[in-house]
Amino acid sequence: MNLNIDFYFGAVSTLLTLIAWGLTGAGVLYIRKNRDDSLKLWKVALVVLLGSFTFDIYLYERVNLPVLPLGFLVLLLATRKKPLLWLKLKPYAWSGVAASFLLAGVQMVAPVVHDAFYNKDDLHTYITNPEETELLSIHPKSLKRSLITSELERVNMKRKSMNVMEWHSNDKQVINTLHSKRMTLFPYIILGAEPLWGSGLDPVIYIRKDGKALLIETNRGQAFYELSRSILEGE
Repeated sequence: MNLNIDFYFGAVSTLLTLIAWGLTGAGVLYIRKNRDDSLKLWKVALVVLLGSFTFDIYLYERVNLPVLPLGFLVLLLATRKKPLLWLKLKPYAWSGVAASFLLAGVQMVAPVVHDAFYNKDDLHTYITNPEETELLSIHPKSLKRSLITSELERVNMKRKSMNVMEWHSNDKQVINTLHSKRMTLFPYIILGAEPLWGSGLDPVIYIRKDGKALLIETNRGQAFYELSRSILEGE
């Protein structure tokens, strides 16, 4: 299990992860208080952390399901000849196991909560500073055009299905072919775009040569959008 705060979904995931650990900590303190335990707090925390280590199976993007409580088993074996010590440690070890499932739940709901706060079909999610953006040509034969920054605040976009040329091949020749094709279709990139704070997105925004479509790449994949009008002017 990954004990680190996951910044993949930005502020949403970070907040949910902190809440999960906060609930775990509150539960542990409640147990410790009711047991009138003599164990020092740092030892309790160590047992909880060890108990949270699990063997996980991959379900889907960024989500792993705990299936074997490795830390719990290590503690059980380490105290097999000390039953009284195990009785002291067991509730905290179980708290660690519970924390691992709680964090797995966070991994599952984080994308849903993230999308509720950050609309992926709204250009403002990816560009909050249109007046500070610039246009970069990435194709040697592209026309000399400029970005209409004011249109970035007014234009509407609609997601469309398209083979957006995912980069999952290890074949260099295939990658080079896809790269060349994409540069021909989307010869411009928007530079300096700042996404919404806390979104965790790091977009690369390609513009189709007619200025009426975008290919947006983020750490969550790619999406193709058609625009209500062109955001380019010039030749």
